[in-house]
Amino acid sequence: MSLVTEPASPSRIASLDVLRGLALLGLPTMNIIVFAMPSAAYVNPQAWGDGNALNDILFGFFYLFADQKFMGLFTLLFGASMLLLAEQSEVSGRNAASVHYRRTFWLLVIGLMHAWYLWEGDVLQIYAMIALLLYPFRYLNPLTLLVIAACALNVTLYLSHFPDISEATIGADGRYDLKAYFQPDIAQVEEQRAMYLGSHEDTVAAVRGTLATEFTDSEHSADLILAKGGLAMLVKVFGMMCLGMALYKLGVLQGWRTSREYRRLAGICLGIGLPLTGFGLWWNYAQQWNMDAWYAFGMIPQHLGAVFMTVAYAALVLLALRTVLPKSMATALAAVGRMALTNYLMQSLICALLFYGYGLGLYGSLSRLELLPIIVGIWCGQILLSLIWLRYFLQGPVEWLWRTLTYFNLQPMLRRRVG
Repeated sequence: MSLVTEPASPSRIASLDVLRGLALLGLPTMNIIVFAMPSAAYVNPQAWGDGNALNDILFGFFYLFADQKFMGLFTLLFGASMLLLAEQSEVSGRNAASVHYRRTFWLLVIGLMHAWYLWEGDVLQIYAMIALLLYPFRYLNPLTLLVIAACALNVTLYLSHFPDISEATIGADGRYDLKAYFQPDIAQVEEQRAMYLGSHEDTVAAVRGTLATEFTDSEHSADLILAKGGLAMLVKVFGMMCLGMALYKLGVLQGWRTSREYRRLAGICLGIGLPLTGFGLWWNYAQQWNMDAWYAFGMIPQHLGAVFMTVAYAALVLLALRTVLPKSMATALAAVGRMALTNYLMQSLICALLFYGYGLGLYGSLSRLELLPIIVGIWCGQILLSLIWLRYFLQGPVEWLWRTLTYFNLQPMLRRRVG
């Protein structure tokens, strides 16, 4: 890719907001599964439901086109936003490092509160922890950042490989504990139902682990496997943020490249990522979603393919902004993206109130098909709310709080009326 001239600031901010809005609206397509069903349904179509063809079709569609793609895009943009904030801080005469670490600290606090009181699947705290390490990387050139991202991805693949989870290795209790995350039995499903259909106090206490009994040695073996999987996710987030920083430095995410370059980037990445992801889906079905096979290899094609598809999505959207994307749709996506933190937390609140016991208690009662209208409803509601809110206010309420805490003074909120 050849370097191109950098356009004015508003253009690049708009493109980042559109991408962020798309990523944000894509999150509930997968996150809602964890709210509405036993968590194993996220990774295994045979873990929940009646096993009909429609369940498999919907699982396959979202596996191919949503799983890890929108979260990956969200992560890319977080890495890019670190560089953007540093640039803006330096232009305004602020200490860029001080702003970064204050901003990251408060994001960590928000993420911990989100996980502690609402949903244990929070990613903000993970982003904040990685961001605390990443600031010195802003000075690296794009090629170095790409190499680091590639190395991190390879470590992720290594950490996602569990060749032996046999009973001889981790014990009967350890295998039983792993089944809760991949193919729970009736007792494990009922345990999860009781956890999420209780009162708010009971639910948050359960997910915090305060009701857990003492671990046996076998359960510790299973915990080590789960911890290794968690570490794989941390390393992948680190790598995706580095990739986002590299793409920002190359002018890709801001829309500064030529249309021909975006077409080429989308074609290459989609040509690699979609077959890889499709192979992973086929392979797991060929193995009949066997737990040993999935831990040994089954998740690796998705990890790798999703990275390429994430970059392809970014290139396709930026290309569409120049060609076929209606202005009204771009405006709607940008509005959602400008309120990404507010909308992210709102999605958790909406899903908790729909599915948990202290809300409507729909947990475990809806199929994948029945979740689709809820997803569309979240899309429409957040687009409408974002457009209306930003007509009167400069930023979302949580964004306002975050920036106020970061800069230690009240940030402007209301739009000034002219005339």
